[in-house]
Amino acid sequence: MLLQTETKKIQSKLSDFCRTGENTLTTEVNQKRVHHYRRLVYNIIDDILQSAYPVFYGFAETKLWDDMVNTFYSNHACSTPQIWKLPGEFYQYACENDFKEKYKLPYLEDLLLFEWMELDIHTMKDEEYPAYQTKGDWSKDVIAINPEYRILSVKYPVHTTHPSEIKTDNPSQYFILIYREPETGRVQFIDISVLYALTIEKIEEEKSITEIVDELQPVFNFPDKAFAQEQIINFCKDLQKKAFVLGFRK
Repeated sequence: MLLQTETKKIQSKLSDFCRTGENTLTTEVNQKRVHHYRRLVYNIIDDILQSAYPVFYGFAETKLWDDMVNTFYSNHACSTPQIWKLPGEFYQYACENDFKEKYKLPYLEDLLLFEWMELDIHTMKDEEYPAYQTKGDWSKDVIAINPEYRILSVKYPVHTTHPSEIKTDNPSQYFILIYREPETGRVQFIDISVLYALTIEKIEEEKSITEIVDELQPVFNFPDKAFAQEQIINFCKDLQKKAFVLGFRK
């Protein structure tokens, strides 16, 4: 049943009030009670963001956190109807409005991205797994990997270091492999080097490890290609134990 025009108008005003706190409602609602709507909705948003960003929430001072959430909630018209995607919009808003500069937290975007990706991968749609077999030649066969993953590139070690201990005067480059375990659905993350990040990209292109070493030789100038190949094979074997490498493509 379609809502009447006047009903839609009142709902829109109430929605705007819940978000911005600006009350344009006059006789449509009880003025003594209307403030409860904004408080209740705000608390729901706040709880969702606390759950999505437990590391940052646990570190941030209450005033800092409240200011961030209120700024986001009051100024951003959320576009997703899926409540679990709301933290992703918070991350995007923080980036677009330069929260890291506003709040003097250089690592903020990296930390929010890392925590958001953990949630995003946990709730992502199921990807189609490649056909694979468990036995094969590590050097010559194409390796099959878990498709439910992301590789993040960050400037600060937000995945290994508590925010209170991150040194912000010397940013570097870190790579994080985040993936969802096939059987349990748990999200795991691994600190990896740029070599291994590129290796995974090449595996996605269905290159064998021998081909990968040949293609990366101009980039890394391996003094001993055989040793480099052995190291990459050992890396992939370790990822097989951790349920990221599945086996070998059929």
